[in-house]
Amino acid sequence: MNDQKTRKVLSINENGIHLECIKDNAEKYNPFKLYRVWWDGGWHRKLIDKFADIQSVICEVYDICIGKVIG
Repeated sequence: MNDQKTRKVLSINENGIHLECIKDNAEKYNPFKLYRVWWDGGWHRKLIDKFADIQSVICEVYDICIGKVIG
């Protein structure tokens, strides 16, 4: 059994876009959190949004990567 509270389920770093998705098993609703990540003397991240399922995360990542959404 997996007792981890959180785990990284997605990491994309391409053409200046660095995104990470963390699944928080303690969250009852919207356990997937999508972050924009950047380096500025240390790693920083900003929450883009929370999602109920991985399919919604993939759709958001697609929109970000084709330039429809700026995270």
